[in-house]
Amino acid sequence: TLPSSLGQLASLIQIDVYSNYIEGTIPKEIGLMSSLDYVNFGKNTLTGTIPQEFCNLPNLETLNLKENSNFAEPLQGSLQCLCDTDTNKMLRKM
Repeated sequence: TLPSSLGQLASLIQIDVYSNYIEGTIPKEIGLMSSLDYVNFGKNTLTGTIPQEFCNLPNLETLNLKENSNFAEPLQGSLQCLCDTDTNKMLRKM
């Protein structure tokens, strides 16, 4: 499980927990980590949705969520703030 206390690491630039058998939801507190530019949650068993607080990550360039088949909704719907809803293209490089 990813702890909500991760949000206290405001200066952290990267999170890479690829293939670490992590279960549970992504804590919304990650949206407080304004320095993040790389997030790799790939190949885990995360559930729920992508928190809207990810929209608060101005430096985020890479977000890997591959091989997490237990999300409750399509990823794109969760990250509407990062997409142009008219063209369905990412507003930021991801």
